[in-house]
Amino acid sequence: MSEVKTEYSKNPNSKASKTVFWGMCGVMKSSRFNYENIFIRRDKLKLLPETTRVKIESQEFEKYFDAYSSNRTEAKKLLGFDVINMIVKFEVESGLKFEISIKGSAIYMRFFTGPMFEVSANQKTKDKDMLWIYYMMVNFMIEFEEALYASYNSDRLDKDITIRFGEENIEKEIK
Repeated sequence: MSEVKTEYSKNPNSKASKTVFWGMCGVMKSSRFNYENIFIRRDKLKLLPETTRVKIESQEFEKYFDAYSSNRTEAKKLLGFDVINMIVKFEVESGLKFEISIKGSAIYMRFFTGPMFEVSANQKTKDKDMLWIYYMMVNFMIEFEEALYASYNSDRLDKDITIRFGEENIEKEIK
């Protein structure tokens, strides 16, 4: 996780600029999965030409977010009941606005927190409340990855158990 400030200026030589985004960004890479592109956005704008909007069967989710993907079938499977409820619960309980991008084996999240770690000369150092917010964001990222992985593997569970038992039986026979 790191704090990111993105600015835009029409004239590259001008000192005048507009802050486009200021908040925390994080990325998690996992060797446990490899997904198609899935984007969960607040702004209701289509991101990439190769993605289409994915209708999620949750009015609460649709109130805050839109989902886009290059593979609607996989997106609907991954964004199942538990994952959607987790996203909405974090949105409501934390009060933090955020977006999620899933590309291959990476999950990118950006949280619209504004400045968190920049301290000016006349400002107190950041306190426990700020650290709690940071903890909530990191914890949400970890729980989200675990829920996504569980959703991804929900129909493979029986197959995995069979393989594990099969390997154990082979090991016992060899010993």
